[in-house]
Amino acid sequence: MSREGEKSFSYVYNATFLCQLQKKLQKNLFFYTLIILTINIMMQFSLISGIILVVLIILQVRDGGLNVALTSTLQAPIERRGTAKTLHIATIIFAIIFTASCLVNFLA
Repeated sequence: MSREGEKSFSYVYNATFLCQLQKKLQKNLFFYTLIILTINIMMQFSLISGIILVVLIILQVRDGGLNVALTSTLQAPIERRGTAKTLHIATIIFAIIFTASCLVNFLA
């Protein structure tokens, strides 16, 4: 075989190899982009659920806590009704959602 034939063979081989490599890299790049996008969405979900949790905690009526311990009058536990009960349940639900999303972000 002449040198000319060896060069053309190596160029063809290199070209096909590079095409295959490019296809593999494009697949990997797609999956890496998908993973980064998923992690970004999970972090945004954690941030939004955390903000909602803080707002729900702030909106709840303060009817106990340290104030009861500092004052000498003892009050009976207040039953939550209506909006206060809904806020209380929503706070618990968003606390669970926020904790779960933080765990998922930590393990990802």
